[in-house]
Amino acid sequence: MEGIKRATWLDISEKAKWPVEGTKKGTNINSGAIDLSEWNGQDIHLAFRYTAKKGQKQEGYTISSFNLKNTVETDALPYTIWTNASFAKCGTTTNKLQEDGTGAIFPAYQWTLGTSLTCAGMPDGKEDFESWVITSPVDPSQVIPDYGTLIKSYSEVVPKFYDYTYYKPGKFTVTVVSRNTTAFGTEESVQNIELEIVEK
Repeated sequence: MEGIKRATWLDISEKAKWPVEGTKKGTNINSGAIDLSEWNGQDIHLAFRYTAKKGQKQEGYTISSFNLKNTVETDALPYTIWTNASFAKCGTTTNKLQEDGTGAIFPAYQWTLGTSLTCAGMPDGKEDFESWVITSPVDPSQVIPDYGTLIKSYSEVVPKFYDYTYYKPGKFTVTVVSRNTTAFGTEESVQNIELEIVEK
């Protein structure tokens, strides 16, 4: 826990909508989209921190859906970096009771990683409670290289034309890779076609 406290954290809670006191149990609250673009090109850790005071009823907390997406200007749809299935990429789960010895070790009160993130508070509220779940590092602007699109296989006839839709104007480079493999070896040709798409 001391290592977590020594790290530099920026609280961005105000960027999201959260459940308020009196919210009915089991109600899902949409947090809205949170813009992380100011950290593009940097490896950052995202963390959720649950706190509750001694003597309070410490309700459990569940994050049922968590998606991290990168909007790429040239693509029609955002590129998905993480979804719920990526919760396993959370690298650290710990809580105050385990770290400072003020109470018994309660692994059940850590964040549970599954198709959702869940943190159960202490039902008796006998101790101040603090529990963290921290992701592995991620660059919010991350994208993987584009996959090539197969235009023809070895046994197919070369098509007379090929259609592709550009969703936004700009300058683009189309790379065409031709490869022929026989018993005598493989020959490959790479050609680049420069395009400029303009709005009508």
